[in-house]
Amino acid sequence: LFRGQHGVFWAWQARGSGRASTVAQDTWPVFYARLVDADRDLARAAAMDDEDPTPHARSIQAALGLDLGQTEKHKRFGEAARRFRWHRSAHTIMIQATAAKWSGSNQEMFEFARGSSAEAPEGSGVHVVVPLAHLEKWLNLPRESGDGEARQVQYFRDGQVRAEIWRAADRSVRSPRYQPDQYTPSDRNIFTMCFFLMQDYQAQLEQMRLIGPLIEASPW
Repeated sequence: LFRGQHGVFWAWQARGSGRASTVAQDTWPVFYARLVDADRDLARAAAMDDEDPTPHARSIQAALGLDLGQTEKHKRFGEAARRFRWHRSAHTIMIQATAAKWSGSNQEMFEFARGSSAEAPEGSGVHVVVPLAHLEKWLNLPRESGDGEARQVQYFRDGQVRAEIWRAADRSVRSPRYQPDQYTPSDRNIFTMCFFLMQDYQAQLEQMRLIGPLIEASPW
C-alpha cells in the first residue's frame, strides 16, 4: 500500500501538475510506467486485506492517470465506499476524476459533489467536495469561454455559489459535530480559500485562527 501510494505521487512528479499540453513528450512513458507499477501494488494491497478501503481509494488516481475511463473510476470508488461509505480521500479524488479536464464534465462533477454532501452525515469531512468542485470549475473558466477571466472575478460572488459553500461549511468545519483528524488542515484551507474568494473575510479569519501555522500549499 505504501509503495503503491508512493508510486502514484512519483508518477505525477515525473509528469508535473500542468495540463497535458504542458507535459514533455519523453515524460509520458515514465509517467505511465510508474502508474502501472503503482496500480499493481495497490491491487496486491487490496487482495491482502479485503476490508481495507484505502487501496481502492488510492487506485482511483491511478485509473485517472492511465485514462481507464469513467466506468472504471466509478467502479473503484464504489469498492472503497462499500468498505467505508464516507472515505474522505475517495470522495475528494473523485472530484478530479469527474472533472472536465479528466474526461468528465462540470455536470458530472457537481452531481457527484452535491449528492455526496447531501447524504454525508453532519460533521463529516466529505462535505469538502462542494468547495473543491467550485474551485475546480472556477479554475477552468478561462478555458470554457473567451470571457472566462471576467467570469472568474464574479464567480465566488454569486449568491447561489456562496450559499452552497456556506451550507457545506456549516455541516463540516463549522459544525459542533466536526471531529478533527489528519485531514482537518486540508479541509480548513480549502474552505478558507473559498471564503477569501467570496470576500467573506470574517469567515476567512475565523478559519485561519483555527488553522494556525498549518497553511498548506494546496489550494493556495
